[in-house]
Amino acid sequence: MATTATKTAPTGTTAPTAQSYFSRKIGNTTFVVSVSFNEKATDSMDDKILRLVSHEIGQGVEQQCG
Repeated sequence: MATTATKTAPTGTTAPTAQSYFSRKIGNTTFVVSVSFNEKATDSMDDKILRLVSHEIGQGVEQQCG
């Protein structure tokens, strides 16, 4: 299945410089997703991922396969 993503701002809005939008059509539904980043953040992406994984391990969350 081929998917495409295009960067667009929702109708009637302008996208701030620190936030971007993309849309993805799945079936008959088009999802518009906004992505933003805190430019003052001190954590790296690695720090955030390690914190998420550690939190899930501590909660005993199991990933189901199949």
